[in-house]
Amino acid sequence: MGNPTYNTKNIRHYVNFEVVSDSTFDYQGQFLEKNVINTNGLTKTLQTFSNLGELTAQREENYDSQGRLIGRHTFLPTSALYFTYLYNSDGTVSSKYYNELDGQTTTFRTFTKDSNGLLFKENGVVTIRPQA
Repeated sequence: MGNPTYNTKNIRHYVNFEVVSDSTFDYQGQFLEKNVINTNGLTKTLQTFSNLGELTAQREENYDSQGRLIGRHTFLPTSALYFTYLYNSDGTVSSKYYNELDGQTTTFRTFTKDSNGLLFKENGVVTIRPQA
């Protein structure tokens, strides 16, 4: 058996079949952190609180009317990157990010969807670096 200190338990709270919060406990049942998800229209805000009640992480996700993720931004820890997702007619999804520090938009990744609409493959160029 593995080290029990690596074991955690996660308890989730659902409203209308969606997770709105979850709490994580260590192997001794001590509270570690809580995640809270607030939905306002097509925007979800995800926050993580420590066992002391401090906000340790926060991000916002935006969805289209079909429930597909179209944008996300991490506010805590602070990030200058704003990600967008474009659903292409050829069955791929393109991800780009805008960097507010330099004003540049960069293609991040492109994915292929399967027949169920789930992402199953990351498309890209593999760079092989020579051994030193």
